[in-house]
Amino acid sequence: MKNELKIGLIIADDMEYAAYEELVADNAKMCNFFSRKGHSYEITVCNKKIVIESILCGIGTVNATAAAMYLVNNGADILLNYGLSGGVSSVLRGEDIVGVSFLEYDFDLTCCGYKPCEKPAQEYIYYANETLSNIISIQGGGLKKCNLASGDRFVSDAILRDSLKNDFAINACDMETAAIAYVANLTDTPFSSLRRVSDDAGEDATEDYHDMNNKPMSDLPELLLKSVNCLFHETVFWE
Repeated sequence: MKNELKIGLIIADDMEYAAYEELVADNAKMCNFFSRKGHSYEITVCNKKIVIESILCGIGTVNATAAAMYLVNNGADILLNYGLSGGVSSVLRGEDIVGVSFLEYDFDLTCCGYKPCEKPAQEYIYYANETLSNIISIQGGGLKKCNLASGDRFVSDAILRDSLKNDFAINACDMETAAIAYVANLTDTPFSSLRRVSDDAGEDATEDYHDMNNKPMSDLPELLLKSVNCLFHETVFWE
């Protein structure tokens, strides 16, 4: 049974990261992970210690993949993420949700006979760790568990939004979570993601996103840290 757990926290956007930085600033050490801004923050309970290494990865799937793989290669036992998402179906603007499945909606080899999003000879729908997702959901008062889709574009198109809903049963979309989930799946690293719905992924999405992004969101990292503290009692992660 180990006595230290290392968590990699991946945050894409400056404003999203600022909320976490402000929350932990007095007790965290600033770090520079592969030229990306980051912090190292420790929580100790009795003889157990959780170290959270956070990275402001930048927007998009490539940035998120690089950060996730860096953290795993440097010993992360768990990967976590939070941020804003566009609402696709069965979610409301301002609602907090937990991602439980993830796919890359802009991966397309249909011209070669594959299904949309299908990757040759590998899984292409990735899943969150059930225990992590349950903890976050419960600590948030029963947050909805959702299917998320990621791609390297900001969705502000009702046609694409409705396609994600109808073709893949997606609840919300973003530009990072599926990339992190892929690394977690590839390396057998537990992962979950906390997201806040900022817009409806339609024609007004850009304005609504900026409005939400400019609002204080300290409650998101607060909820995530509250969830992390619950891990001290989850023996499965300490084995």
